[in-house]
Amino acid sequence: MLTTYFMIGLGVGAVVVVITVVLLVMLQQAAQRILNLALQALPLVQQINKNTNPIWNLNSTNQVALNVLRDAESIRDHGTAVAQALHDASAH
Repeated sequence: MLTTYFMIGLGVGAVVVVITVVLLVMLQQAAQRILNLALQALPLVQQINKNTNPIWNLNSTNQVALNVLRDAESIRDHGTAVAQALHDASAH
């Protein structure tokens, strides 16, 4: 009787080991497929990154444009003040 239980336990253990090995092999194959797909996609991702860099640089361009606008407005305001002062001085 004890030998029968031992053999059943050994058989169940062997089945569990076989199932575990099969699952681990399937997991390793899936991981390898993911790695292969990632390696295939890498050049495309790098190209997309390169192509979209100008979009990210637009923020810097916009900031420079705003600075130029502020400087131009300041020049305009000062020029207006100088012109007004000259006009007022020539009227007297």
